[in-house]
Amino acid sequence: MEKYDSTADSKEHIAYVGHEIEKAVEDLHLRGFNHDASKLVGHELKILDEYIPKINAASPEQKAAIAKEMAEKSGHYENNDHHPEHYPFGIHGMSLNSAVEMVADWVGTNKQRAGGKGLDKWLASNFNRFGIGHQFACLIVNQIKLLYPECIDHPMDVFLFVDTPSLEAFEGKDTNVYTLLLRSYVDHIAKNREGLAPLILYTNIPKEHFQALRLPKKYVIFVPNEDIEKKLDRAMSQGLEVWTAGYYSPDFYHTYFEGNPDIKGLVNLGMEAKPVAKV
Repeated sequence: MEKYDSTADSKEHIAYVGHEIEKAVEDLHLRGFNHDASKLVGHELKILDEYIPKINAASPEQKAAIAKEMAEKSGHYENNDHHPEHYPFGIHGMSLNSAVEMVADWVGTNKQRAGGKGLDKWLASNFNRFGIGHQFACLIVNQIKLLYPECIDHPMDVFLFVDTPSLEAFEGKDTNVYTLLLRSYVDHIAKNREGLAPLILYTNIPKEHFQALRLPKKYVIFVPNEDIEKKLDRAMSQGLEVWTAGYYSPDFYHTYFEGNPDIKGLVNLGMEAKPVAKV
């Protein structure tokens, strides 16, 4: 029997997929060419010419209300499907390509108005405004990391990690390593990020500790402890910044803090390297 060679099947599969991707690319090209074209003619143009001077002259508190009135009167949302307001069920009605245009619109507007600064605050506001859940929020953050890294002031997603040696070292003691790390995490945000938490937080800290400290859980992805060190390696190899602290074993400390010059994304939150007073 002749030995099977999968090359032909793989090439056929690649050709099929390439053809389907071209459909998406063609649609995106059209979206880029026609983006907001409705603003340039007719009723929309007339409304924008009337309202934009009012917005520019308004106080910060008034701008949002005037902009909302402008959008309602102009019919812009009805004419453009990259806005969640276009759909009867908001964000849930969007296609992937309309979402790509939406994210590009957010980034482009941020660059136009703020020079690309403060995009994470803009995203946090829009996530809340449109009721975006954690899975879609992760997709948007990953898209921005891929295509628009120049707009990232702070890491938008981090892995808040407790290593196994720390858990073992604190077992049975009055001090809780999870509570210590969460408090170090909150302190780090206050001191180094102007109070702005990461948009997405991956962590192996159990939910109940967030509840105990009354920390928000909307965009927290809780990661099971199974094979947690392997997940750490993969997260760091893919460029995810890791925030950690704890009672490190010599081997762990050497591997992740000293022994690997290629690892750039490990942030030591500065917790004591041994159990401290009861919290």
